[in-house]
Amino acid sequence: MATTSIQGIIEEAELLSFEDQRIFIDLFQKRFIESRRNEIDNNGKRTIKAIKEKKAKIGSLDDFINDVD
Repeated sequence: MATTSIQGIIEEAELLSFEDQRIFIDLFQKRFIESRRNEIDNNGKRTIKAIKEKKAKIGSLDDFINDVD
C-alpha cells in the first residue's frame, strides 16, 4: 500500500468539484464513524472476555484504589 501524506490527500480532494468534495466528505465521515463503532465493539468484546476470564473486574474508582494499595 502506498503511503500518502495528509497534505497530498487534501490537495487531491481540492481538485474535485464542490459536489464531489461534498460526497467525499460525507462518505469519509460515514466510514470513519463505522470504523470507530467497530473499534468500540471490539474493545467491549475484549473487556467482557477479560472479565469472564477473571483477568479484569468491574468496580468503582475506590475499589481500584483499594486494589492498588
